[in-house]
Amino acid sequence: MFFPIVKVWFSLHDLYMEMEKFRKLVESFLKKTGMAATSYGRNALGDPGFVARLRKGARCWPETQEKCIKFMASFKATQSETDAA
Repeated sequence: MFFPIVKVWFSLHDLYMEMEKFRKLVESFLKKTGMAATSYGRNALGDPGFVARLRKGARCWPETQEKCIKFMASFKATQSETDAA
């Protein structure tokens, strides 16, 4: 009976750590680009309050994280092309 409880706790702990990594990734992107949190949420997801909720500890679906990561990658690619021109 003890093992399933421990396994669930580790799963939740791993999920929390993954969310922390994602939050840090978003914060790093905002700092490097100088983009406002509301602009990020609006451009990446159509939700200007996304980063504010993330900062308050909200979790998000893996699909939402994927959209955000794709947005950041495309933004960096666009910036690289602009810088090269």
